[in-house]
Amino acid sequence: MLSVRIRPGLPNKRGRQLANKIDSKKSGKKIRKNATQPEKKKLSVKKYVEETKLELKKVSWPDRQTVIRASLIILVIVISMTLFITIVDLALSKAFVLLKKI
Repeated sequence: MLSVRIRPGLPNKRGRQLANKIDSKKSGKKIRKNATQPEKKKLSVKKYVEETKLELKKVSWPDRQTVIRASLIILVIVISMTLFITIVDLALSKAFVLLKKI
């Protein structure tokens, strides 16, 4: 015999609002209009810049030799792929020209 597992349905927005209202009446606390999302804190530009600087200090930056080596590898790959695509394009265009003559 095959058994089928049915997942419970997701609560809808209205159901959450009603549950929050009932809970708030019991506890006497006011609830936010949209209780499903956390409150957003306003962030000033100055604080944002300060936090960004702190996060950038935590970053482990590669040394100069690693950056140069990685850049050269990327440059070689880009040049070789450009040459490969150019050669394939030229070969296919010549092949189509020859096929057109036949």
